Amino acid sequence: MATAEDKKKVALFQAHKEAVNLKAEGEILHKIPVRVLYYTEVLENGFLSPKMAEEIAPSIEVIFPQDSKNGDGSHCEPGAKRSASQMSKESGLLPIYGFDKGKVPVNSKLLQIIDRIKPCLREDIENIYILKQWVTFLIPKIEDGNNFGVGIQEEILANVKTLEMECASNYENLSRYFGGRAKIVSKCCKYPHIEDYQQYLLDFDNKEFWCIRMFLTDIRNSLSGLYDLILKNLEKLKTPRTSHSSSLY
Repeated sequence: MATAEDKKKVALFQAHKEAVNLKAEGEILHKIPVRVLYYTEVLENGFLSPKMAEEIAPSIEVIFPQDSKNGDGSHCEPGAKRSASQMSKESGLLPIYGFDKGKVPVNSKLLQIIDRIKPCLREDIENIYILKQWVTFLIPKIEDGNNFGVGIQEEILANVKTLEMECASNYENLSRYFGGRAKIVSKCCKYPHIEDYQQYLLDFDNKEFWCIRMFLTDIRNSLSGLYDLILKNLEKLKTPRTSHSSSLY
């Protein structure tokens, strides 16, 4: 027999379910088309439009300033260079150049893009969690017979889970970009005479821009498809066993 404490816990859980249902249907579903339109504007006319790709990667001279006379790195400390050269002769190793400002700058334009995308992805992930829980709560008790509506729920739930993994993995990849770039920069500093590393750095920044653009396009399309699927099957999603006549669009 259930105790008063057990009944209280059940009541609290039911209240939680109601809150999730209310938030998902009354708030999250209305946010999806707004997000889709925002991503579309960003991709077509905003900071991720194709024309912006030309502004992403600065020239290598901006990253590693070269002396106009001999190209040996005007921003490298002369004392450090001589010391490195002397050490390289003694040890047989290549010199590592330092910079008078103490650091190689990050790609500021890509950093601005990433800083604008990350909050959107975090919000998308939180909203997707709520949608997933909402659809899960709507799945009825397992019974024999009319389960067509349940199949629709499972189809929508599968789409939600796919979108969740898509957003989470791409959010993680945004942070990995900095680690990858740092390794290339260290190679450029260690081997300044190898121009391939410098070109690799420029290509790496350019590739990151297009990767962000591509995955944001995928997320925009996935959100659009999920929203369309939910709207077309909203009644069957909420009441999956009322009729045999409904169909999945």
